[in-house]
Amino acid sequence: MDTITRFSLLSIVLGLTGLYFISNLEPEFVKISEIDKTYLNKIVSTSGKVRNLYISNSSTLFLVLEENGKKIDVVMFRASTIDFGKGDYVLVKGEVCLYKNKLEITAREIKKL
Repeated sequence: MDTITRFSLLSIVLGLTGLYFISNLEPEFVKISEIDKTYLNKIVSTSGKVRNLYISNSSTLFLVLEENGKKIDVVMFRASTIDFGKGDYVLVKGEVCLYKNKLEITAREIKKL
């Protein structure tokens, strides 16, 4: 093999290895009471009790999550199976966003605890 081929193969292996480790990183866990604008556009995980829950006709899930009296709105687009309900404790992973000048989480994953 020539030098360019070896270099290309090494670059591919290192790149794929790096992507594997980056994709398996867990987001930072943040209490609902600590979520503020410093987390805007960052991926976080948080947990709390489901206070309100609504699923639209277009399979968009809206819920209010509460922890120690602090609340945050959570939205999940194209929600498939929902295995939790009002009053359940859930773990949410998603991006902190600003919607109508209010912080919310656009969820990528929601799991019942």
